[in-house]
Amino acid sequence: MSEIKVNSIKGVGATTPAISIDNASGSCTANITNNLSNRNIVKNGAMMVDQRNGGSTASSSPSGSAIYGCDRMQFQNNGTDQLAYNVQQVADAPAGFYYSQKVTITTPESTGATAGADDRAGMQYRMEGYDINHLNLGTANAKDFIISFYIKVSTAGNYGLAIVNQSGTRSYCVLFAATTSWTRVNIKVPKDTSGTYGATNAQALALKFGFYNGSSRSGADQGITGTGSWQASNAPQGTTGQTQLGGINSATWQITGLQLEVDSGSGVATDFEHKSFAKELALCQRYYYKHAAGNNKDFGAGGYYYSYLAFGSLFFPVTMRVAPAMDHTTGTDYYGIYRDGALDGFNNLVLHSAHENSCAYDSGTGTSGTAGHAGRFVLNNSSAYLAFNAEL
Repeated sequence: MSEIKVNSIKGVGATTPAISIDNASGSCTANITNNLSNRNIVKNGAMMVDQRNGGSTASSSPSGSAIYGCDRMQFQNNGTDQLAYNVQQVADAPAGFYYSQKVTITTPESTGATAGADDRAGMQYRMEGYDINHLNLGTANAKDFIISFYIKVSTAGNYGLAIVNQSGTRSYCVLFAATTSWTRVNIKVPKDTSGTYGATNAQALALKFGFYNGSSRSGADQGITGTGSWQASNAPQGTTGQTQLGGINSATWQITGLQLEVDSGSGVATDFEHKSFAKELALCQRYYYKHAAGNNKDFGAGGYYYSYLAFGSLFFPVTMRVAPAMDHTTGTDYYGIYRDGALDGFNNLVLHSAHENSCAYDSGTGTSGTAGHAGRFVLNNSSAYLAFNAEL
C-alpha cells in the first residue's frame, strides 16, 4: 500500500496551507472559504419569501409611504412628484434561482433624468446590529466585506448602490454595470474603522439601491474594487452618475442572489449560499409575520371579558425583533368569534398588548356575547388578514 506523508498542503505562492495535518492524531484542518454555512448576512437574498404580497403586485406612489416587495426588501419613493412604480416577485431568474424581485416604472418623473435635489427612490435592505457585529465596523478590527447579486435591467447602464451606516454618519457609494441579461455583480467594500455602528436589534447598516436620486441624496462613486473611502454622511440613497431609472417610462430593474459576506482575502464573492424555504421564512418572520389571510381562517382562541368585548391571544413562531405592531384590514364583519353555536361578527381587531414572543388582542367592543364564554376567532372575509410588523 502506498502512502503520502505530509505536514500540510499549500498552494503555489500561498502563505497559509489549504490543509494542515496534526502529526500525532492524523486529523486535518481545512481552510475552506467557499462552502461555509451562515456566511450570507442577507435574509431572503434569493427572493423566495413574499409574505405580504404572495406574488401579487405592490405599488409605490409619488412621495408615498414605504412599501415592501419580497420579504425584507423595502421600497422608498420620497420627494418625487409623478414617479410611480410597481414591485413584484416574479419567476424570472438566472440559472440556480427561481425568483427575482422586479421593479417596473409605471409613471416616470416628468423631469426625466434630472431629479430634484432631495428626490430619492429605490430599494433598501436593512440590517440590525446583531447581524453585522462580526464585521467589527467602527473599530480597529473592522473587516472588508463583499456584496454580490444578480441584476437585469431594461436599460443598460451604470446603476447606484449606497452602503449606509444608519446609526452614524457613514456611507460608501458605488456604481455598477447592469445589462439586459442577467449579470453577477461583485463589490468589495473596505473596512470602516470609524463611525458608530449599532450592536443590538436597532438598524445598523443598509444597502440602498438607487432608482432615482437627486444631488443631495447621491454620493460619489468609490468603485467596486475596495480602493475607495468611506464618507462622513448617511444621506446618500444612490450614486452620482447612476442611470435614473425613475425617469424612463416602463423601465424594469430585477435583482436576486443578494449576498453580503466577510471578505476571505480574495476580494471575490463566494457562491451564493442557498437556504431552504423553511429557514428563510423563519428568518424573515423575525421582522414580519403573516399569521392568517382569507375567509374562514382560524387565528386564535379566547373568550368574552364583557358581553361586548372578546379577548384572544396567540404566540409567534419565532422571537420577533421587537414587540410588533399589528398589520391588518378592517371592514364590516371582517372578523368573528364562534360561540354558542353561532358566529358573532365584528369589524376590527385591537392589539391589546404585545412582546417579542406573543400578543393579546380584543374585538374593540364590537361583539355581543356572554361574559365568561369561550370562542374560536376566525377571519370572516376574503380580504381580511392578520400580520405583525417588527421591521427596521
